Amino acid sequence: LTNCTFIEAVDILQKFAPIEQTSTFSFIGQNPLSTPKESKFIITGVTPLKSKGLFKYVHDRCISTNVAMKYLKEIHYRRGNKRTFALGFENDKGGFEIRNPYWKSSTSPKWITTFPVSNSNTLNLFEGFFDFLSSCCFFGITEPRNTTIVLNSLSNLNHVLEGIKSYKQVNIYFDNDKAGLNAKKDITEIGVKVFDGSKYYPNHKDFNNLITGGEY
Repeated sequence: LTNCTFIEAVDILQKFAPIEQTSTFSFIGQNPLSTPKESKFIITGVTPLKSKGLFKYVHDRCISTNVAMKYLKEIHYRRGNKRTFALGFENDKGGFEIRNPYWKSSTSPKWITTFPVSNSNTLNLFEGFFDFLSSCCFFGITEPRNTTIVLNSLSNLNHVLEGIKSYKQVNIYFDNDKAGLNAKKDITEIGVKVFDGSKYYPNHKDFNNLITGGEY
């Protein structure tokens, strides 16, 4: 990302340590239960995106600058004596989904992110925020035309099932896996009309996997 030397790269990468969370931390390839608890994750700053490295990351995932700037923040954090930064996607309760090229995490409280649209009879439902951002880029929009909820985890689906009943139709954009199919079944069983948006990416894991050509 920075065209640095090997020694400089070692120094940079040492700053990207896994984040400790009391409940929702998940480091790629690592069992959260094995994470030491003595180091605390502390957000030291939340700013608009400005890091060239983070812009490169979102561009690598085929998210446009306009969409990234509208929905993502730059989160600076400290863990122990180490400081670094990442993308942040805020939920309705002030928590963040956090990503950079090396790990993914979230801060408490873990919750959904809602983008309401007045008089919307249709609800868009996404599993994760990169899929939501990918749909904006895919359809050439910067704001959803229907009320949209990003679950940030399928485990949050139960919190919105009752509210889903007030919509005439739900457009779902879940992963093409067993969990996504089970979530679709749960929504269908409450009697609402369901449009399965995975038809746009039948041969890919998810929406972002489609627009990146399967690289993520």
